[in-house]
Amino acid sequence: IKRLLRSGPRVVSTGGGAYINDNPRRHIKRGGLTVWLKADLDVLWERVNKRDTRPLLKTENPRQTLENLMNARYPIYAEADLTVMSRDVKKETMVEEVLAAITAAGPYIRTTILEIRFMGDADTCPEECHQRRAGGGARQSRQRGTAGPSW
Repeated sequence: IKRLLRSGPRVVSTGGGAYINDNPRRHIKRGGLTVWLKADLDVLWERVNKRDTRPLLKTENPRQTLENLMNARYPIYAEADLTVMSRDVKKETMVEEVLAAITAAGPYIRTTILEIRFMGDADTCPEECHQRRAGGGARQSRQRGTAGPSW
C-alpha cells in the first residue's frame, strides 16, 4: 500500500482487513483521500453468502460472524474521509455517487488532505491549510470522532 500511494494519483481498493491494521491505515490516511463504501448486513450477506472464498466466514453461523465483524470494524472504517452508502446497484452508479461525494466535499477534502500531507510544517503548508487550522482543522475533527461528511 505504501509503495502504491507513493507512485502518484490512483484508486487503491483494499480489503477490509487492510484498513483495520494501524500501519496500512496510517499510510492510507497520509497518502490520500479515504472513502468507505458502507453497506448494511443484508447487502453484505447477499454478496458473500453464496461463496466459500471468505475464510473468516467459515464458521457455524457465518451471518452472525459477519455481523460481529461489522460491529468490530465499522468504528474504524468510520475514520475514512468520506462515507458513501453501498447498495445493490450497478457499479457505475456507485462510481457516480462516490464522485459526487468527493465533488460535494471539495473544500473540506482539499484542506484535510493538505493538512495531513504537510503535518504541521507551517513553512510549507499553503495558505488554505493555515486558514483551515484557524477554524479547528481536520485533525481536531477526527479527535471528536467526526472524520468528515457522509452521504
